[in-house]
Amino acid sequence: QSWSSEYKNVTPIMVEHGNNYVVGYDLRWWNPDYKENSLRPDKDVFNFKQLDLVMNFAQTNKLTIEGQTLLDVLPNTIPPWLRGIQDKTEILNQGLAHISTLVSRYPQVGKWCVASELENQYTQNFWTQKLGLENISWLKQSFDAAHKANSNAKLFYSDFDIEYGGGKADRLFKIIKELKEAGTPIHEIAFQMHVEGRDFVDPSARLQKIQVLKAQIERYREIGINVIVPEMDLNMAGITGD
Repeated sequence: QSWSSEYKNVTPIMVEHGNNYVVGYDLRWWNPDYKENSLRPDKDVFNFKQLDLVMNFAQTNKLTIEGQTLLDVLPNTIPPWLRGIQDKTEILNQGLAHISTLVSRYPQVGKWCVASELENQYTQNFWTQKLGLENISWLKQSFDAAHKANSNAKLFYSDFDIEYGGGKADRLFKIIKELKEAGTPIHEIAFQMHVEGRDFVDPSARLQKIQVLKAQIERYREIGINVIVPEMDLNMAGITGD
């Protein structure tokens, strides 16, 4: 709430040099760092105070708004009350209610990341752990709920380590294709592009990686899914010389 004073040097940079505001941190169901800002501290409690603040900031400064992620991924951002539910149907119902409430409340958000990182090799995705991937009807219902709440918003899925092929990329493509064929309102897939610089040092390896990346993009386009890059970083560890 002290943006005008504490962040007075940051605000002009955001407004003058940016055109899109990505709301992520403030969408956490449970904020372990600032519990008082948790969006969903209890089953029947939504705390919109912080989220309203950032939404108003973006609108006031004429920034387009993107929200990610509705079905929060990290275990430490899942509230204790939700972790304590064992019944799969109740877990899904809470997820759908959460999606509907947020998307309906903020029609100014032009793009929502509904779900992400179903197969996270570093930390277990709460929703995958509880609802599984054998039957992905829960995933379809999640996108359907977001679309019903705001049919004008673009909906996407986000993941990493899928840009350059491999088993994880193939498994995800199968899921997205199945969703699309079932009429799910999924418009885009986000390639997170956490790139390892050492993979591109050798010219022949670099060319091969580029070709594989193009193939990944093209196969999604063929099923009517656009590819976007919501984040991108280049790790220069292990790179020497020029």
